[in-house]
Amino acid sequence: MCNAIHNSILKRNLIRNSHQRCIVLHNTHHVQLIENVAYNTAGHCFLLEDGGEHDNSFHRNLGAMTRAVQHRISMLESDNVPATFWITNPVNTFVGNVAAGSMGSGFWFELGNAVRGASAPFYPGVRPKELPLQLFRDNTSHSNIGNGVQTYP
Repeated sequence: MCNAIHNSILKRNLIRNSHQRCIVLHNTHHVQLIENVAYNTAGHCFLLEDGGEHDNSFHRNLGAMTRAVQHRISMLESDNVPATFWITNPVNTFVGNVAAGSMGSGFWFELGNAVRGASAPFYPGVRPKELPLQLFRDNTSHSNIGNGVQTYP
């Protein structure tokens, strides 16, 4: 929960065989995730945690073989039906990313009626499902058991 961290870049990292998620932005803004690779991981992979995260950019990241977790952190989590990119706030940029071979969805927009979890007190009245999509372009999703792109609710 870093809040705004301008000019922060997470670039060209490899995450493999993770048993619980990949790169999680939690109440964090203005981060650039560029050309990272995640392979054979469990749970949501590249994700925005509570729905308050905004103005982050995901460029040319690859997630392959995203599996369900064996044990969820909490019954409120949905990592048992994982998305390679789990998006809880549309005010972020997604360009040129690839989601391949997920046991769930490639890209999942799970936009709620309110910001949830530990971030909720910082965003009273924010309704992620009513926010505009910042940018979603040239992304690819294939060979997933679930949807290529899923929207819920």
